[in-house]
Amino acid sequence: MKAVIKRLMLLVTIAILIPWNFVFASTCDSAWLWYQEGLALYDNSNREADYYRKAIDMCPEFVEAYNGLGRVYLNQGKYDLSLQFFNQARIQALSSDLFSSRPGSRDQFIESIIGLGEVYRIQGQYSLAAAEFKRALEIVPDSSSAQNHLQYIYKRQHKYDSVLSPHHKMLTNGIFARIPGTVLARGWMAFSLLYRNWEQTSRITTDMFDDERVALIAGPSKREAHIQVYALGMRYGLSNNLTIGLTALYFVRDVDFRLGYKDIWNVNAKPSVNGLGDMMLLTKYHLWGNKKNHLSIYNLLTIPTGEQKTAVADQYIWTFGKFEKVKRKIPLGSGSYDFTPGIALTTYYDPVIFQSNMQYRITDGKRVGDEFAANFAVIYPLNNAVNVTMETGYRWHDDTERKQTTYISLQRPDYVGNPPSIPAGPEKIDTSFTSKGGHSLFIAPGFQFTLARGLKLELGMKIPVVKQDEGWREDFVFHAGLVKMIF
Repeated sequence: MKAVIKRLMLLVTIAILIPWNFVFASTCDSAWLWYQEGLALYDNSNREADYYRKAIDMCPEFVEAYNGLGRVYLNQGKYDLSLQFFNQARIQALSSDLFSSRPGSRDQFIESIIGLGEVYRIQGQYSLAAAEFKRALEIVPDSSSAQNHLQYIYKRQHKYDSVLSPHHKMLTNGIFARIPGTVLARGWMAFSLLYRNWEQTSRITTDMFDDERVALIAGPSKREAHIQVYALGMRYGLSNNLTIGLTALYFVRDVDFRLGYKDIWNVNAKPSVNGLGDMMLLTKYHLWGNKKNHLSIYNLLTIPTGEQKTAVADQYIWTFGKFEKVKRKIPLGSGSYDFTPGIALTTYYDPVIFQSNMQYRITDGKRVGDEFAANFAVIYPLNNAVNVTMETGYRWHDDTERKQTTYISLQRPDYVGNPPSIPAGPEKIDTSFTSKGGHSLFIAPGFQFTLARGLKLELGMKIPVVKQDEGWREDFVFHAGLVKMIF
């Protein structure tokens, strides 16, 4: 009996709901016809307002009709009525799930907010007007209407430094000093594909090893490396003040060193490795900004995805009574989670952009040492499609100590009847190897070409002015990149 009653109640409920849903849908369809009649007039007349009122009477959730009435009364100078209907449009938009799922709903919502701002602006209530226009820009950062209205408000309030209010106006950054003081607007994205190519050298001396038996009699006096790196990056504006990003690196490292001892060996080994380097996670927060100045703090988190690979050369050396190919371990990453906090400033003096940043990398010192870097860039637009950049940068590297496997040659005592019990010949040992740090300074000219809206080509070269005395010394660094903005 209970099951029968439940079924009857369900049938009654369906019977009640279906007609009402049908009537509601039919009524809103009819309201749309009245709204179209008002749009056909579009003359701010009382007749146009009447059409919108009829549409609202038939369909109280009709956001477009409320906006239409707000606009008509704004142009008629009936500001209280205009505020009433723009506010009602916003309330209906926020409370209706059906409205938010419709195409173009965001534009209608923004129209009510900008309409309120216009009324407040006309009434001289500039603080209220600015708040509405800012709210509109938080939702649609590239709204030219909201930007223009807000600029007018700032001029009326004599806030000339804030006339260009959205701090995402200046998106161009340096080629090598890539972190500016500006951030992306909410919902904006930037993708980058970069390529860099350089040579570097490092001297090798016996005092770098903690084992005194390492004499380097047949060892190389220096190391040379040819490095190519490909970087794929993405940045995203979580809000108008917070940007996150992720960069993946891929390395190709070719090492070149010569082994030789009194013409016994004459080996020029060139082992090579390639693979994924460390990934970099960027978090940047915009502290403060106006028309000319923007200040941000940031952190780069190094994720140790880079391996330490063994490079094998084609050349052979004689070890332990047999020939073996020359092998070297070459790191492609730091091997640790490193933190790099920094601060960035962008300053704009029409038409020149100045950009600077400072950062300190905190490492465990095993594969790479701590690092302090300071960069400064000047960006000058030749025209709408070409920028000329000039950058300078300073870098300090700390020493790095890591384990090293090497070979030493043991000699027997020089007297008659050398006892065979005394070892002689090559021996494999594990030792610690310290790579010295130091100071370096560079300048870097470059060009940026706008290929299409939001698409930029970068070409630049880093020129060393001061090279560090010890450790790895970089030569010229060549850079090419593509950056795509999605607004």
